[in-house]
Amino acid sequence: MSDATETTQKTPDDFNFLDPEVQDCPYEAYQVLRDQAPVYQDPQTGQYVITRFEDLREVLLDTENFGNGGNRAAQEEARPQLTERQKRMLAVYEENDGWLPEPTLAARDDPNHRQMRNMFDKAFRPGKIKQLDPFVESVANRLFDAFADDGHCDWVQQFSVPLPLIVIGHQMGVKEEDIWLIKRATDAWVRRFGQMVSEEEEREALEQEIAAQHYFKKVFDRLREEPDDTLLSDLVNTEIPEWGRTLTDGELQSEMMSDTFVGGSETSTNAIGEGVKILLEPPET
Repeated sequence: MSDATETTQKTPDDFNFLDPEVQDCPYEAYQVLRDQAPVYQDPQTGQYVITRFEDLREVLLDTENFGNGGNRAAQEEARPQLTERQKRMLAVYEENDGWLPEPTLAARDDPNHRQMRNMFDKAFRPGKIKQLDPFVESVANRLFDAFADDGHCDWVQQFSVPLPLIVIGHQMGVKEEDIWLIKRATDAWVRRFGQMVSEEEEREALEQEIAAQHYFKKVFDRLREEPDDTLLSDLVNTEIPEWGRTLTDGELQSEMMSDTFVGGSETSTNAIGEGVKILLEPPET
């Protein structure tokens, strides 16, 4: 019997998208959804899954009827078994003097999204980024020098992880000796985002997140008192005209953790690591 035939015999109800095995290899489940339920509401999370290209394109382009924020009420209704756990997790913020994450740029809709994006575009202007070239090169050379005489290295741990962390951290007020603290916090954030952690693991992840909040709170306060030429200083001190104010600590922190360190550092680490792996593989003949 072919795989295609086996797939057609299954239904969406045969898959639990919170199952680690499904998450590791979701392609059969995706095919079943495309064939039988291209617009599917997952009973475990309440979230809608859209699997056909044209449908996705229509949703992404239709900003009047679809938004980035998500329907939290529908999600809560679909998973009442998590309500008490969620309350306990929310209490962790209060117990540790933390604050709830604010929506990131990617989770905002227009005009709010556009107004915030304009501020980021100005901060990340090409000329400012170009000025970082000598610093990036010096960090890369220093990392190379640290293992060049050994004749071998752990490429990911010794280069592809620290390079983007050091470069981004330099522009975000993170001392080089503190980059692994930020790495632990972003790793914890990613694990919790995957919804596959136990309650104890989620609590530990939240405590790591709150530790990062406390760390960056001091950085934000310093940059408000003493602005410098870093990208973070621009983000901290630039007012969004339509809002009549600068970003709050919560808004800054969400952008730092999600879009900057996870979105920037993690993706760069993966690209550097995978790029070297491809270079080492025998070329196709």
